[in-house]
Amino acid sequence: PLPCPRGPTPRTDAMPSTSERPWLHEAPQYGLRMLAAVDPDNPAVLRFAAPAEALPEDTRVSVLWPDSWGGRDGTTGAGWRLEARECGSGDLAAFAEGRGTAPQLELRLPAGGNGSKLWRCALLPCGATDVGEAAAVLHVHGAPSERRVTWMALTTLEPPPISEAAAALVPAFSDAQRFEAEYASLLPPALRSRGFGVELELLVVPPDRTEHFTKKSELRAAIAAAGLAARLEHWSVAVDPSVEPFLPASAAAACAVAVPPAPAEWAELMVRRKGCTSVELKSPPPPRELRLGRGALADVRLAAALLRWRGCAAPDCGERGAAAMLHCHVNVRSSEGGGELLCARELLSVFCAWLQFEHVAASLARSWVRRDRWCAPLYATGPEFSFSDKPWAQGGHRPLPPHLLDAPAFLRRAHTLWRGECCALASEEERVQRLFAVTPGRLASLNVEAVLKTGTYEFRRHHATTCGDAARNWCLFCVAFVEAARPGDGACLGRGAEALLDAQSPEQALTRLREAQLLATREGLVALLARVLGEGEARALVEAMAAESCV
Repeated sequence: PLPCPRGPTPRTDAMPSTSERPWLHEAPQYGLRMLAAVDPDNPAVLRFAAPAEALPEDTRVSVLWPDSWGGRDGTTGAGWRLEARECGSGDLAAFAEGRGTAPQLELRLPAGGNGSKLWRCALLPCGATDVGEAAAVLHVHGAPSERRVTWMALTTLEPPPISEAAAALVPAFSDAQRFEAEYASLLPPALRSRGFGVELELLVVPPDRTEHFTKKSELRAAIAAAGLAARLEHWSVAVDPSVEPFLPASAAAACAVAVPPAPAEWAELMVRRKGCTSVELKSPPPPRELRLGRGALADVRLAAALLRWRGCAAPDCGERGAAAMLHCHVNVRSSEGGGELLCARELLSVFCAWLQFEHVAASLARSWVRRDRWCAPLYATGPEFSFSDKPWAQGGHRPLPPHLLDAPAFLRRAHTLWRGECCALASEEERVQRLFAVTPGRLASLNVEAVLKTGTYEFRRHHATTCGDAARNWCLFCVAFVEAARPGDGACLGRGAEALLDAQSPEQALTRLREAQLLATREGLVALLARVLGEGEARALVEAMAAESCV
């Protein structure tokens, strides 16, 4: 590529609107690779690669320029630089430079890394020193391996008799209860008392109609037979139409690894909406919500084990995105739930810390939820796709003007309010109401819209699972993250929300946040969680979650 002459950096306020800006094109897109892994004969896959060909191993990122761009010489006279930096280290992985109004620039990102690699690609005016001056940004994930998509923690798809399930569950639960009680006794009191709740989405095969008419009735009978009504009687079981059925390749893989292997007709049922039932299991709301000090981790393990015994399976992904999820609500503002209420500054500290470790937390979940529209990533550089985008088309076309998932816009507004009208508000509740009146939306990886609805932060970045240990670890992670990040002193950017609220301008804080998100590592996340779990337990937790994600 031609070298770029160094010159004055173009003013960012001279950049055109989103609809007129250049954008970065990823080929093949990450979502397309995911779709090819679970449904290789899908028409969208075949349109990109002929049936006899495979998707290329490397990923190409190129710049596409709008037709109206040619007349804007005033903003592009210094030339352009397209670069890719590896998240976690910030190292420059590839770059291309060119002169002219609209140079043709392309990068090739290496294959490998088992899907764990992540790069931040940015189109910058030559001479720019901060990604905040970029005309276009796109985060690009490494290609996932087949194991990352199809390997699941499944059990037999044909339910055993309820009496058999009860006989197996009782001793296992007793052991888990003793272990979790001892573990919780070693945790700080603030962590033990904080309330939380879980929502677990799964698919189940049709219940035995001769014994029970609905899956809810069947699960209730299993709870009663196991003598566990006192632990799970307040949990609710409901049909959730948002849960998607399996795709053919995933259904075949699930049946093959079931113990014992499931018959072929089960795979045929699992790909049809009428062949299986979409179920959501919810823990009880306050004041009966889960708490670590009440043996909640054992209850979560028990719930997952019960669902496994009754023939539940965790689907992976499809054309609409993730087929099912595991959500965790952590109490932050509800006086009915357990735990000390977080003030406005502490709420923003947790949010800033989550942004810093967004990419790290994504690496602890399965590959199909890392760029999923149901738990969209909160990029410190701004949103890159909208909910209406098909998952296999993200990064392949001009993004729509964003209205949601805009973390920088949320933080700019918070900074303005904090230095303005929030100073005159008399109560903490009024500050929280004002700050969280407009949010990035409920379908982000961290749903802060729930603060005003349920008094919780909802952590949505986890795949559905029937593994009790995986569900237990996610709940512990979410509760510990809130408790560790709330003080702000050392949680994010050195001083948590102070880095945002005490900055002279929001752009000053966002510059630091973009850098912190790019350089965030698992070691940094372990250090944060160690504030409440201790270094050894924090490391063991993160390593266990990474193993479950197949990294």
